[in-house]
Amino acid sequence: MSRLYAELGELIPNLPPRASTARIVEEAIAFVKELRGKAAELEAYRSVAAVARGGGDGAEVVACGNTSCFAVRLPAAWPGALTRVVEVFQRHGVAVLAVAVARDGEEYTAVTVTTAAVAPRILERIKVEIICAACSV
Repeated sequence: MSRLYAELGELIPNLPPRASTARIVEEAIAFVKELRGKAAELEAYRSVAAVARGGGDGAEVVACGNTSCFAVRLPAAWPGALTRVVEVFQRHGVAVLAVAVARDGEEYTAVTVTTAAVAPRILERIKVEIICAACSV
């Protein structure tokens, strides 16, 4: 067990040498949680990039720890698209933390919205509402 604790301790950044086994386990738990958050964030960026390139079904929602990242590819000709997307989140009582817009030539606009963590069923309603509105353009 001592060898395993020492090996685990070597994998944890900024852990002082000769840390107690309790500290090694505590730091390992914190490090794994941090890595999970980073993995979720990278997955969100991957999904956003796929939507911006035109992949997927037009919308992606990814939970990233205490935040959710929503990306949707909308017709560029949809006037006021950004405002309408943000209004959907507001109608559902979801706090919007950040919004980004990218244009894909003349055909599509990619909108990404980062929000506080939201229950999956609410995010699905938001996703459907935005996609249905975009389809009617």
